[in-house]
Amino acid sequence: MGLAPAIAIVAIALPAAIIALVAKRWLIPAMVLWFFSPAIVFFGLDVLGRLIGTPQEQPGSIFAAFLLIGSFLLIPWIVICLAGFGLGLVLRLRPRRRPATPAPSAAALLVPEGRSFISAIKAPIEMAGWRERHVGLEGDDLKIDGLTIWQQDWRRTPLPPVQLAHPAHPDQRHRYTIYDVGNEQKPTRFAASELSNGVWGFFVPITLPSEEKGASADGSLRYEHRLGEFVNNRYDSLSASAVLIDVATERVLVDCSAWAFSRISANADGSLFLHLRQNQFDTLFRIDPARRSFRDVAIGGAARPLSELADGVEAARRSSARGAKPPHYRHISPDGTICVDLASEEWSNSHWVNSPKVIELTTKRTLLDLWGTDWDASVKFPHEHKLRLDCRRYHLGGSLSVLIDLERRSYRITLNPQAGGPLAEAPLEGLAQGLEAASHRAAKVTGTDRIRWSVKPHPLAAWRTALLILASALIAIAAVSYAFLYFTPTPVQRLTPLPKMPDFGTKG
Repeated sequence: MGLAPAIAIVAIALPAAIIALVAKRWLIPAMVLWFFSPAIVFFGLDVLGRLIGTPQEQPGSIFAAFLLIGSFLLIPWIVICLAGFGLGLVLRLRPRRRPATPAPSAAALLVPEGRSFISAIKAPIEMAGWRERHVGLEGDDLKIDGLTIWQQDWRRTPLPPVQLAHPAHPDQRHRYTIYDVGNEQKPTRFAASELSNGVWGFFVPITLPSEEKGASADGSLRYEHRLGEFVNNRYDSLSASAVLIDVATERVLVDCSAWAFSRISANADGSLFLHLRQNQFDTLFRIDPARRSFRDVAIGGAARPLSELADGVEAARRSSARGAKPPHYRHISPDGTICVDLASEEWSNSHWVNSPKVIELTTKRTLLDLWGTDWDASVKFPHEHKLRLDCRRYHLGGSLSVLIDLERRSYRITLNPQAGGPLAEAPLEGLAQGLEAASHRAAKVTGTDRIRWSVKPHPLAAWRTALLILASALIAIAAVSYAFLYFTPTPVQRLTPLPKMPDFGTKG
């Protein structure tokens, strides 16, 4: 490659990088500064030459030289700047997917970073992880474990503060101090931080299952959460695994140690829940001790004999290990009322979107279906019969969160403060339309509301874009190279004539 094409490539790449990376408020000044940078450098060198005493042939020659050079380099420079600015804007407007946050494992939920599982067993409250509890104004009616927090005497614990997320803005991190209130022998513990003036966020500990052992209401089944064998001063498992036992025969009906997470809990109606998780895919079995049967809550279908529970659990584990078709993740609320399937699709090269489908399990009614769209969501279950989705649009700026309340049959959307903050509560039937309108409202704040792509592009769309950029760059480079060669004057060869040799004649 010649020197001129190499210079042209660098001259295009630099403004492209500047436009793609500079802050929005400095975009126009950066473009103007780059466009006039040759003149700034040219006259800067002249000033430097005058300061160090470089001889000048005649006054005003620097302006004449600048006009001469500019007369044949101005057009190529304009072409180079336009190509660089255009490439930079393409890179700047290219949608960037927020890195997806993987669902934490059971061990991560139960044990904080840097602590052993043994220490967590010895002090489950102090060493447990944290889950979001509340965000609100100072002095509100927040209650934790039945205690009105703002009416209690907060006792600061000797534990170090923890870095936790802002409940309304998960990308932000704040320093939370750990407090105790209530009975000193059995205190209520929480982590609190003043997120802004008068606005506080609260987290409560995630402890080990409250019932390490338990039994069904009729006493026919017993369940345990085992940590495995204690070998070499540690347990063989990093998370407690659920085990279901037939009391009459003491036979183990199912052992869930092969799962990443498993838990059995008792329900008010006398049934048991067996909650399993593998590869971010939840499975929930409802066990009926009286009828000696079970069924998959998410899939539904007829009840199966309890003797087949181990086979059903193993089949579910193998299915989650292979992955669902289409590939998606499944989240089921602890109370078994809500199921959220996140369909994972690659919208661009290595850019994945997890689109939600929300199903009410008690009625099998689909409350929201955004599969095949550019909606991306993460899932939380803050309370019983409630679901929170933190959403964004892949091709539309801005973000929002929506709280779905099955008991009230309503939803409420919360935007960023610049876009309006919490919106009014609305009936659940208009959820999809409400999300669409709120997303455009949030995007309007970021200035990307004119982008309306909501249908998944063709798999080759990313290649077409890349080829278009490459072709445009090659054409621009070729045009600049041709203009440079065309306007470069042909060097004039000046030959010094040889002196005429004397004629000495011919000797006779």
